[in-house]
Amino acid sequence: MALISTLRLGVFGTTILFSIIVLGLSAHITSKTKEELDTVVAAEGLAIATAAITLVSVPAMLIIDMIRRGAVSSLVVAELAGLGLLWVLWLATGADSVAEFNADFPEGCDVLSLEFRGPGVREVQDLCRELQAVSAFGFLNWLMLVGYWSVLLVCSIVAANRGESRIWFTPVGETDFLSNGGTPHTTTSQKMVPMQSGTGYGGQHV
Repeated sequence: MALISTLRLGVFGTTILFSIIVLGLSAHITSKTKEELDTVVAAEGLAIATAAITLVSVPAMLIIDMIRRGAVSSLVVAELAGLGLLWVLWLATGADSVAEFNADFPEGCDVLSLEFRGPGVREVQDLCRELQAVSAFGFLNWLMLVGYWSVLLVCSIVAANRGESRIWFTPVGETDFLSNGGTPHTTTSQKMVPMQSGTGYGGQHV
């Protein structure tokens, strides 16, 4: 179905872009906290891992689907399983980043310039806003993935109920979710053949 394929391409492309942003921001925050505090924030470690997994798996789904028809990674059941894991990871990433932000900056980023003075305040503000951005992009990726995942799941269930028993093991790009597998289709070979005229007495045609 063209709508599913277009939605899939749009969601995957945007998810890849947001994952690159999250990876860059999280790596910068981690390097600064490691340098200043000699520790790694758990929320940013999860963000880096989630972004890296996404940047490996999602492009692989698209590339393999283009160069190899019927690949296991392109099947509906495989895509549902893989994307289900990804949206859980992105939900956890967004939630952990929000929890870390509330613990480190309970009054927000703008208050820092009013309460503190010194050359390092601007840098702390930047880290605060970067942490906000990580949580925002984490939730955006979660919303996009869980939205597409839900649409794919519902369409697959509807198609299965219509008689498409093999829908779960069909590549997403080749699946017609609107077809009715229980209704036989009439083909040119199934056209009715006109009956021959009967024969008269003596074996002669009437």
